[in-house]
Amino acid sequence: MEGNAICVQVPWDKNPGALANWAEGKTGFPWIDAIMVQLREVGWVHHLGRHAIACFLTRGNLWISWEEGFKVFDELLLDADWSVNAGMWLWLSCSSFFQQFLNCYCPVGFGKQADPTGDFIRHYLPVAAKCIVGKDYPVPMVNHAETSKLCMKRMKQVYQILLKMRAKVQLPKQIAYKATEQEVSEDKPTRDNHQSKADIIPNVEDVFSSGSESDG
Repeated sequence: MEGNAICVQVPWDKNPGALANWAEGKTGFPWIDAIMVQLREVGWVHHLGRHAIACFLTRGNLWISWEEGFKVFDELLLDADWSVNAGMWLWLSCSSFFQQFLNCYCPVGFGKQADPTGDFIRHYLPVAAKCIVGKDYPVPMVNHAETSKLCMKRMKQVYQILLKMRAKVQLPKQIAYKATEQEVSEDKPTRDNHQSKADIIPNVEDVFSSGSESDG
């Protein structure tokens, strides 16, 4: 990340324990854990599964650097390609190419829509089908409702710093999500609401419009 001109320098946390839980499929969120188990056992996961676990690790819940996720994917994916892998992580962490940080994958709701019968989870995470949470299966490592809002606030602060930089240097046009935090979408991406649908606008000030409160 450091020295990368196209990468936003996000002050990610260093949390080895949380990173290990994510990588080993022990987050306490069956949908996320089942995807991580599939990654380790098969060496491949659907692209929406990759989106879900990448968002969870970075800007969605754990606030851990995309570079850590990149390393895990590079090691485990059979179809790993250095450039594609790096680009995907930069994109999904809102570190480059894409700045819709108010749009977050819910590790519960998205899983229910992508795997409504629970067959995927039961196949890769059979322990979650019938268990005592906290004994046979870990309790959720975070409160998604709280951590996702905190992550959005922190990412907003990062982009506010970039706005101040715009007064001194010419930054490229940014992709911005024109919405308030109350309009955050946590649904399964569809043809109309997929995360890649955004407007190219000349000023990222629109990210903080619509009456959003100031963080100082």
